[in-house]
Amino acid sequence: MSEIRLYDNAVGLTEGLKELAGGRRAFAIIDSALTGGTTTGLWSDIFGDNVIWLEADEGLKSLACVEALARTMLEKGVDREWLLVGIGGGITTDITGLLAAIYMRGIACGLVPTTLLAQVDAAIGGKNGVNLDGSKNILGTFREPEFICICPELTQTLNVAERLCGIAEILKAFILSGQWDKYRSAVALWSQTGQTRPDAEVAAATEAELIRAAIDIKQDIVARDPLEKGERRLLNLGHTFGHAIEKCSGGKVPHGLAVASGIILAAKASKALGLLDSATLEQLRRDFQALGLPTGTDIAPDELIEAMRNDKKKSGEAVRFVLPTDSSAVIKVMNPEEMKDIIGGKAWD
Repeated sequence: MSEIRLYDNAVGLTEGLKELAGGRRAFAIIDSALTGGTTTGLWSDIFGDNVIWLEADEGLKSLACVEALARTMLEKGVDREWLLVGIGGGITTDITGLLAAIYMRGIACGLVPTTLLAQVDAAIGGKNGVNLDGSKNILGTFREPEFICICPELTQTLNVAERLCGIAEILKAFILSGQWDKYRSAVALWSQTGQTRPDAEVAAATEAELIRAAIDIKQDIVARDPLEKGERRLLNLGHTFGHAIEKCSGGKVPHGLAVASGIILAAKASKALGLLDSATLEQLRRDFQALGLPTGTDIAPDELIEAMRNDKKKSGEAVRFVLPTDSSAVIKVMNPEEMKDIIGGKAWD
C-alpha cells in the first residue's frame, strides 16, 4: 500500500517530498494550471528543470500523450533509478501513474493530488489509466505509487464546480460504507459553509478529518481487494451512470458531478428494487440539492444505455451497477435495458 502523508501547508509538503525522494533524482509532471501559483518556486526547488508542465484535459488522457511524455523523459536521461512525481488533479495523477508503470518496465512513483477529487479518490488505490475513443480508462494498470502527499491548502483556489466534484466522491465513500454519521457531518459542513473552502479553523479541521476518513475507507477496501475482483467494485457507486453521462456530454459534465447524478439514479433503482427506503432516497436528493450537486440528467435514457455498453465494468451484455442500501451498498449485474425499465421513464431526470 502507498504511504499517505497529510501536510498542513505547502512548505511542509515541499520538505516532505525532499525526504521521500531520499536522494534520488526526481522528474515531475505538473498540471499547468498550477503555473504562476505560490507553489511554483517550491516545485522548482525540488525538480529544477526536470519538469513537464501538462495542460491537463480529458482529451489529453490518451496513449499518445503517455508516449510523448515518455519520449521527453528518455531525452532527459531519466532511467529506472529516478523517481517520477505527478502533481495535479486526477487526469495528471492517472497519466503519471500509468507512465511510471510502463516506462522502462516500471519506475518509482509518487503523487501529489491538488484537487479535492484527486485527494480522496483519483490518486488513491493504484488505478492508472487513459481513455480510448471516448470511453473512460479502457487502457491502464493497477500499480500503487510509493507515496501520496495530501495538502488541503492546495485546494484553496478550486472553483465551485471543482470542489463539488470532490465533495461528491467524499459522500460516495460514506454512503457505500454505511458511515452515515460522517455523511451527515459532511453535508452539515458544506451546506453551512458553501462550496468555498472553510476559513474557520474548526471547519478546516473538520474538512481535513473528512478527507482522511474518505481516504481510509478506500484504502481499507483496496487492501482487501487490490485488483477489483470483488469488494473494490463497490467504490464504483454512481460510476456506471456517471461515466455514461460524461461520455454522452462530450466531457462537458465533469466526473464528480456526473457521479453525483449517478448516485441518485442508482438510489432510485435501489428504491425500486426494495433495497433502499423511500425516505432515504428523498433525504439523499435533498442533501445533494442543498449542496448544489446535480440529482439527475437530461440525457436520454437510450443514449446513456448505449454508452454503458462500452463501459469497462460490463460482462457480456450485462453491466455491473452498484446500488446504495440503507446500510451500505450492493452490486447488481443486469442488462442496461432492464435498468431503464426499473427506474422508469421520467425518473431519469
